[in-house]
Amino acid sequence: MTVHARGYRRHEGGTERPRLRFLPIVAEGYRAGTRGKAFRRLGLLFVVIVVFHGVMLYLDPAALFPRRMRGGLGQVTSDDLMRRVLAFFARSLAGLVPLVAMFVGAGSVADDLRSRALPLYLVRPVTPTDYWLGKVLAPAAVTATAYGVPFVALVAFGVLIRPSEEILPFAWRHLPSLGAVVLHVGVTALAYASVVVTLSTLVGRRIGTMVAFAGVVYGGEMLRLFSQTAPPDLAEPLRALSLGTDARVLLHEMLDVTLEHSGPQPAVTSAVAVLAACVLLGALVVVRRARSVEVTS
Repeated sequence: MTVHARGYRRHEGGTERPRLRFLPIVAEGYRAGTRGKAFRRLGLLFVVIVVFHGVMLYLDPAALFPRRMRGGLGQVTSDDLMRRVLAFFARSLAGLVPLVAMFVGAGSVADDLRSRALPLYLVRPVTPTDYWLGKVLAPAAVTATAYGVPFVALVAFGVLIRPSEEILPFAWRHLPSLGAVVLHVGVTALAYASVVVTLSTLVGRRIGTMVAFAGVVYGGEMLRLFSQTAPPDLAEPLRALSLGTDARVLLHEMLDVTLEHSGPQPAVTSAVAVLAACVLLGALVVVRRARSVEVTS
């Protein structure tokens, strides 16, 4: 019988703390989020919607808008019409985008609490801040993928259907629009992900988080509509409670577009304040919860 002897030499090199320690948490959460049936089914709906918008953009862009919103479309330029289509596309997906964040992020922290796996994440050098970043960026990345890819595809299709001699000038003119879309997608995904992860931490159960998230998101939209009949002092705060509307207000501001008959809209400053508060509150709640079980030895 052959015996193989192995010798081990003491490591003499230095040690280096890994950078971006939250990335493995993000990668694992992204893989888990995109593997589920819910993501595939919602993704199919996104594909159907973007194909419909692409076909109508080619045949008759004005037909995309409800009749009450078509006034004046005949007098706008092709550039203005493209920006209006992008703004309306964001409105068309408003009901689906939060569902992606909900299904992906509802169990992000709640499952760790239920299985008592949270202390395993916090073995040094992973910190509570790393844990929060990993847990919030995973559903944000999945939501941004589901929302952003159709958006960018629509922009690309709108450029490619132009006559060949207009493609490059038209694309150049709409680079700012593409930048606005990317920023809008990122802000929307981060806001929804922050809310669902915060609720996952506070509620501690996946189903309970879904119910609470639906109440926050869709309840906020109902309060925005109710603001039309609310006292003046309450109207602006109520308008800003709809996260989806807040994100779309920023998109409209960047695109320099106003969609008529869109209902009450918050001021840009109110929208920014609410979106930023969601992210900051999420950081506070998750980091504080993680510190309560942090492994220090």
